[in-house]
Amino acid sequence: QSLHVDVEKVLVSDYPPKQIMNKIDNIEKKIDRIEKKLDQHINFIMKVYGPLSRPIEKVKKWFE
Repeated sequence: QSLHVDVEKVLVSDYPPKQIMNKIDNIEKKIDRIEKKLDQHINFIMKVYGPLSRPIEKVKKWFE
């Protein structure tokens, strides 16, 4: 018995395969969206709660 293997000719320019690159592009876009939302959320939290930190510290000192 002889082993016959067909080897597909592939151009070096085909690597990394287009499907993998498309997946990576999609993942990068999702990460960018998540990062933007997280930044907006953090900014909102800092805007709302940041000014409260000083009064809270003053109240804490009353109870020490």
